[in-house]
Amino acid sequence: MKMNKKILAAACGLLVSGVVCADDMKFYVGGDLGYNKYKYGSNIKQDNDFLKNIGASVTEKSKTPSFGVLAGLRYCENFGAELGYTFYKKVKYNISFAGIDVLNDSSFKVNNMHVDLLGYMPIGNDFELIGALGVGRTRTKADVSTNALGDAALAMAGEDPIRPSKINKVGLRAGLGAQYNIDEHFAARAMVRFQKVGKKSDMEVIKSMTSFNLGLTYTIQ
Repeated sequence: MKMNKKILAAACGLLVSGVVCADDMKFYVGGDLGYNKYKYGSNIKQDNDFLKNIGASVTEKSKTPSFGVLAGLRYCENFGAELGYTFYKKVKYNISFAGIDVLNDSSFKVNNMHVDLLGYMPIGNDFELIGALGVGRTRTKADVSTNALGDAALAMAGEDPIRPSKINKVGLRAGLGAQYNIDEHFAARAMVRFQKVGKKSDMEVIKSMTSFNLGLTYTIQ
């Protein structure tokens, strides 16, 4: 319920801002390619530290490429709103003792839906600076499970086996970038974004994401 209220509040804010300067609205669609870095949450970090202290080898990748699609509405020269969905390539995760794996083929896969309010500042020669504030809903699929050896080791320690899980979190996001307007329809942009994933007190898999994106948009007039 709280998640839905945050998304609804963000959407209402975008609508209100649109009413203020709706004389020259332009609709656009686009896509982008990104390079992203995850900051893992407290549960993953604590588990990994414990495993390493007892001699385990932990493989945890935190960088991955992504592909995003988006649709936006530019209310006027200086303000706009944008909806988007990003698909991240899954990252591998593995634990082994003395070269023997205790996990099945495991990975983390993330998808992210966002709503952003954009501010534009023209700086001449068809270039613009862009600032973004919004909310993102991250869906993390932790496809992590222990194999028979791992199950046996956990059972001996009185612990339950590890099985796949899915986690949905909502967090604030912000971004800065620049855009070059190629012509009246096409524009190219570069953005750096940071997004929190859930509250600080959550025992989340991923705590935050930082991304660099290159994108292309097409304005429908």
